[in-house]
Amino acid sequence: MAEKEGIYTFGWIEDLHDLAPKAVLTSVVQDFPRLLLKGAILVRKGRWEGKQYRFGLREGVHHLAPYYGLLTPGEEAKIKAVKKI
Repeated sequence: MAEKEGIYTFGWIEDLHDLAPKAVLTSVVQDFPRLLLKGAILVRKGRWEGKQYRFGLREGVHHLAPYYGLLTPGEEAKIKAVKKI
């Protein structure tokens, strides 16, 4: 549907580019084994608490799928710069 309407989207959990090649700019891909390991390490160290944990790019639990040529080099550079923060 997004592709028909000319709308850009982001995939989530896995690379969804193949579902709509002209619409999915990139996807946030989750590394579930690494996510579970991060939690298990906290439990093992006795540091698990009843609170919300956030694991993302910085922790290596998420990464961005390729852009498949849908972004300009300048746009890709901006994303790389933000990821370094």
